[in-house]
Amino acid sequence: PPPGPGDADGKYAPGDLVEYFGASLNKWIPAKVLAANSDGTYDLDCKPRVLPNKIRWPATSGSGDLYKVGDLVEYYSASQSRWIPAKVIAATLRGTYDLDCKPDVTADKIRYPAETQLN
Repeated sequence: PPPGPGDADGKYAPGDLVEYFGASLNKWIPAKVLAANSDGTYDLDCKPRVLPNKIRWPATSGSGDLYKVGDLVEYYSASQSRWIPAKVIAATLRGTYDLDCKPDVTADKIRYPAETQLN
């Protein structure tokens, strides 16, 4: 996958959505970069001082993005405490989606409408 926004050498910036290899789970898990440290490690939302070889960009090749531009979806609005209709405007390099109602939304707050799954 491509490097993060504005960073051609593949380093990660605070706010980037990445995957972290959790040794105890023996699998890659979603994480968010909180800070880049002067010693070359990164503080993630799940673990501090992670070596760069334990971090990668989320895999999007093969299966492609979960949602495509133009898809009609539902977005979980925390302020309204309910799912609201939305449309995917863009998929970002950080692994998030820009919706017509909100930018930079993580995939866990998006779903296809129930009636789409019944057809």
